[in-house]
Amino acid sequence: MSCLTRRRTSEYGEWVRGDLIGKGGFGSVFKAYPVKLVKGFPAIMAVKVAEVSESEPTKVEALITEGEILSEFQDCPFVIKYYGDEWSYIDKKPLSFNLLLEFAAGGTIGDRIEKSGLTESEVKEFTESILKGLQFIHDKGYVHCDLKPDNILLVPDMTSHADFVAKIADFGLTKRAQDMYSRQGTAIYWPPETVLSKIQGKPSDIWALGCVVLEMLTGNLWPCKTTKVSTLSQSKYYHRLPSFIPIGDWSSVEAQKTEEHCGLSDDDNIFPLALMSRAARPVAADTWCTKPTTFALLGAA
Repeated sequence: MSCLTRRRTSEYGEWVRGDLIGKGGFGSVFKAYPVKLVKGFPAIMAVKVAEVSESEPTKVEALITEGEILSEFQDCPFVIKYYGDEWSYIDKKPLSFNLLLEFAAGGTIGDRIEKSGLTESEVKEFTESILKGLQFIHDKGYVHCDLKPDNILLVPDMTSHADFVAKIADFGLTKRAQDMYSRQGTAIYWPPETVLSKIQGKPSDIWALGCVVLEMLTGNLWPCKTTKVSTLSQSKYYHRLPSFIPIGDWSSVEAQKTEEHCGLSDDDNIFPLALMSRAARPVAADTWCTKPTTFALLGAA
């Protein structure tokens, strides 16, 4: 009879795997329930699992690295919580590597956009949370590289009037900020300098956030959801951006300004991120983005 065992760095104790939540490039995510409640741990978590495979060893390696990175962000309430990791064995042979993470009962921002859309007040709350999360990540010397609605989770908020707080997740592609001359992630959220010159640094995350805000406000990002770098590399494609952003009577003046500022301008026109809201000002006051991604939505500085 085969014997399943686990070796853990977490103090979560024994747990059982529940329903599948979703699948990604580096593994599958399941609900996880403790066999016995442990003080300091929730009654339900999410477990991200990478099966051990000789043909795809990089999946396990990437998940191990993700756990190491997440362990540096545990003081930030706007990054998904990490409870530890462990190996599962069957007959003393490694079966899978597991990351124990905070369960997001609200799903992803991508889910909300698709199902019901968001109110402007929700967009404002979520944007502020994401900005604070990015500030923490950047201050630690990292670039997320794959910020998009599907990688931002909604966790019940017990500390304010809001129903949920937005938390940044999925650090499988995260890299050190000094490694600027490599690109990874979802091309549709890349700024022109990443597409054209393969430069991806902290400002690239801010551009991606601009795309996320636009998507939260309007339900759409680009006129076509292409991920082909060959298409995105056409400068004309980027310069079409201001013409198709819907600026309608439905949105407030603040939201209209936000959408307008998500467009492109002259390449020489640079915007310090310190020009964002008072709440956003600490995100990267010493960082400059080569494209305008300031957000009037959060209020004038």
